[in-house]
Amino acid sequence: MIKTILKLPFPSTTFECEPTLKYLIGRDHELVFVLLDEEDNKYEYSINFEGIEAYKCTYLSSISAEMVEAYDKLIDCGRSDWLIEIEKQCR
Repeated sequence: MIKTILKLPFPSTTFECEPTLKYLIGRDHELVFVLLDEEDNKYEYSINFEGIEAYKCTYLSSISAEMVEAYDKLIDCGRSDWLIEIEKQCR
C-alpha cells in the first residue's frame, strides 16, 4: 500500500533544474531543489534523510502507472519486492 509521507509545497514545474542528492556524512543525504518564482527569484528547498541504506531513482521515460500517482510527492511503497531484496542483502 502506497502512503504519502510528504507532498511538495510547490509544483515540480517550478524547478530551475533537476533536484540534486547531496551526500552529507555517514549514511545521511539531502535532496535539494532550486525553485524559481514568477519574478525569477531563486529559492532553495531541501529534504534531509538519515540512515540511508539504499535508494532508487526512476526517470520519466521508465515510470509505471503507479508512479504517476506519486508525482510531486515522497511516498512509502510498503514492502515492495525491491525492499525485500535489500533486507535480505542486509542480513
